[in-house]
Amino acid sequence: MLSNSDTEFIRKLYPSSIFTFGDVKAPRMVNCKSDKRGAVNEVLIRNYRHETGIV
Repeated sequence: MLSNSDTEFIRKLYPSSIFTFGDVKAPRMVNCKSDKRGAVNEVLIRNYRHETGIV
């Protein structure tokens, strides 16, 4: 399992035929623009299936 920025490039890098994706909000406290601080979209990428259906 790994996490990364939720971008088109990252999603293409890990094909959904092999990997499973989950979306999360990740807090970011560092940014040169204070109005840009806060939760950002990230993607969890797994090479296995979770049996309970929970991300």
